[in-house]
Amino acid sequence: MVVRIIRDKAYAGTLICHKNETNKINKTFRVTEPEEQFRHENFLPAIVSREIWEQAQILLANRKTNHARSGKNNGILRYSGLLRCKDCGRTFLGRRVKPKSGDRVEYRCDTYHRFGKEHCSAHTVDEDDLDKFIEKELLSTKRMYQQNGNSLEHWITQWTPQATVAVSKIATLKEKILQTENDIEVILMERIRDKTNTERYDRMIEKREAEIAAAKKQIEELQNISEIIRSRQSKLKHDISLIDVILKEERMTEAHLRMLVERIYVHEQDGQIELEIQIKAPFRDHLDTYENGELTESSQSTSFDFDRLGEIIMRLITELCKRVEFWHQ
Repeated sequence: MVVRIIRDKAYAGTLICHKNETNKINKTFRVTEPEEQFRHENFLPAIVSREIWEQAQILLANRKTNHARSGKNNGILRYSGLLRCKDCGRTFLGRRVKPKSGDRVEYRCDTYHRFGKEHCSAHTVDEDDLDKFIEKELLSTKRMYQQNGNSLEHWITQWTPQATVAVSKIATLKEKILQTENDIEVILMERIRDKTNTERYDRMIEKREAEIAAAKKQIEELQNISEIIRSRQSKLKHDISLIDVILKEERMTEAHLRMLVERIYVHEQDGQIELEIQIKAPFRDHLDTYENGELTESSQSTSFDFDRLGEIIMRLITELCKRVEFWHQ
């Protein structure tokens, strides 16, 4: 019952009708596909915000895949299921430590906890240290998003003067498609009357169908470029605002961590801990080395783990601007 309530979109204000079908004659029942259902956004007074509802879905899915569990009479620790030993492959076990200096949470390799140091080392990681590293990653990601946002403003400035000409070109292409379709109908009538030259008429039809396909592709490119830019800009602003909200909090919540972190791999060699943090964000790989909590070395990777936003959009705009200038001339 609890899971059904958490997954019900009605609590976020969305009414969904036609979720299932019952056939009383054949005595059958089936759950309908999402595309068969009727959705009414903001139809009901929302009990929780859409953001909270989406965070709940992320937590449900993440706990299922990462097998996050809590001990008896204890809540789920924030990094439960996210940490994995790079040496033996097992997850980490979290526990609350209560020294005189104050309560803290630390994580250890589950193999070490179960079978001892003969099978794996402890790989002990403090939760406060993890928070500091994740916060630095968020700041780095935010700076990258801001740089992309500034570049996007420049690309929009380049595209805006050409947009009016592009609208005119779309109208011209649509007229051309309509005229070509009429030509095809005329050719079809001629082919019916002149059956001896059927192959020649077929080639004429294929040529015009290719022209129609090319014109439709140009229309799609011209229409999509503005939508691509707007959607990219909107997503960047949303992601930056989300990072700001997370950074303002004293401590990241479990929901935020599972929204941001895919996995953290822990490796220990010669008494030194190595962390490989995989963030759910499209950004450049990099390596930071810390000694006694201080950053001693930072290097950028030559590989990229995200679609090259600037290159893709810039290439599209450059190509389309060339076409529009040619059409305008």
